[in-house]
Amino acid sequence: GRILAAKHVFDVLGAEGDDLAAAKIKTMYRKLALRVHPDKLPDGADPVAYKTAFARLDAAKDALEAMVAEDAASCRELLRVLRADAQTRAGAAALLGTEDADDAEKASKALWKKLEKMRSVAPDFASAEAVCREAVATLRRGFTAEGLPR
Repeated sequence: GRILAAKHVFDVLGAEGDDLAAAKIKTMYRKLALRVHPDKLPDGADPVAYKTAFARLDAAKDALEAMVAEDAASCRELLRVLRADAQTRAGAAALLGTEDADDAEKASKALWKKLEKMRSVAPDFASAEAVCREAVATLRRGFTAEGLPR
């Protein structure tokens, strides 16, 4: 269930910032693979769901290994962006390091410069880009009633 519902590759494996080392990725993968491998199907389980979950798990492992091999620091930063709560002022300010709407755009561009290495290897790069845009938009909305998330 968790694998299929995960928003991005980090959530598929349950990876945290400290877990972004090749050995830890393999360990997380192996533990989850034993649970969702199509050959380990419990009685009454949906074989299509197990195959889909295993394929997603396998793809997430491969993607995460490629991202860490490319640049581990950028990979951790990408994880921070994807986990940010950009729809709240506090979350957007924490992500961008400023509460000032004018500085938010500059901060967002600086963040993207750090993440550029991940563009070709991160399957969730576009989602992270959307999170940054949302953070800038949140800080621009101000404190009016219309600026509150719905």
